[in-house]
Amino acid sequence: MTEPVVKRAGGFEFTEGPVWSASGTLVFSDIPASTLYEFDPATDRVTCYRKPSNKANGNTYDHQEPHLITCEARTPAGRARGGGRVRSPSSPPSTPGPSSTALTTWS
Repeated sequence: MTEPVVKRAGGFEFTEGPVWSASGTLVFSDIPASTLYEFDPATDRVTCYRKPSNKANGNTYDHQEPHLITCEARTPAGRARGGGRVRSPSSPPSTPGPSSTALTTWS
């Protein structure tokens, strides 16, 4: 049997890049709002994960989750640990372009 579609949240401008974590939360981007959000189905709440997100769009996890890999349009490659603070790597990306990758972790 197919379950009905239920709207859980609204007020976003343009969402993209949803990815489920191993802990069961969903992270997604609102590109124009420059915000990463996290949806927790256990509480049925959406909270801000990181703002500004530097126009983050695509998201995925690496093989050593909880590392969230996020494509950003406004920053060079960087890493964030807990609290979502992005820090630049020791060397710049080899092929700079309009988007780059920042590595963030759940706190």
